[in-house]
Amino acid sequence: MELFHVCQPSYQSDRFWDACYIETRKERSNCVGCLRPEFRFDSPYAIEWTRDRWSGRSQVVGDFIWPCFGGLTVTDRVKVACELNGITGMSFHPVEAHSASSGKKAGKPFLVDAPAIWCCKPSDAVHLDLKKSGRKVIDECLVCGFIMCEVEPNASVVIVEANEYTLPDVFKVIEIPVLFCTGRLRNVIVESGFTNVEVKRRGVVEQVKGVETL
Repeated sequence: MELFHVCQPSYQSDRFWDACYIETRKERSNCVGCLRPEFRFDSPYAIEWTRDRWSGRSQVVGDFIWPCFGGLTVTDRVKVACELNGITGMSFHPVEAHSASSGKKAGKPFLVDAPAIWCCKPSDAVHLDLKKSGRKVIDECLVCGFIMCEVEPNASVVIVEANEYTLPDVFKVIEIPVLFCTGRLRNVIVESGFTNVEVKRRGVVEQVKGVETL
């Protein structure tokens, strides 16, 4: 079974609005084990529409939004499509969307009539097959569980071992801090024509009997 990565488009574009999670809505602390900064987002979630240095940004909100320091954030169109197609493995949480605070100062219009926004939280995680994926753990924090891997040259394929009959459509790979999905979600994204998102093939899921998600 093929494995895909849901990600922000690699090209630079000013077609869609940017956003960031409002600072007061998140808590930052340092892990007592590795001292790595940790961000914890608590409901209710809130984002603020922002503008970058590029001029001429339109009033269009992409179906996928990529807030700074935030998780996967989508519009209502994506949520509805996922629910209609029975996509499993993630929950949707409402997000409060606030107008850009710098818009008035810069003489630019505020964003109006924005669609309903949702934060997606994956509920399951699987382990990477380190050897087959060409990776080696060089550091692991026993307190927060953060894992740092060394990648061998030309190691581009990600391989996870899981039971494909119990693996959800959306999941995390513990050793790689990005969101992965199966072909079912990839097909929904492509066939629905969702904007501001890329789905890249990253590897495969090798069927292993009895392996469950975490």
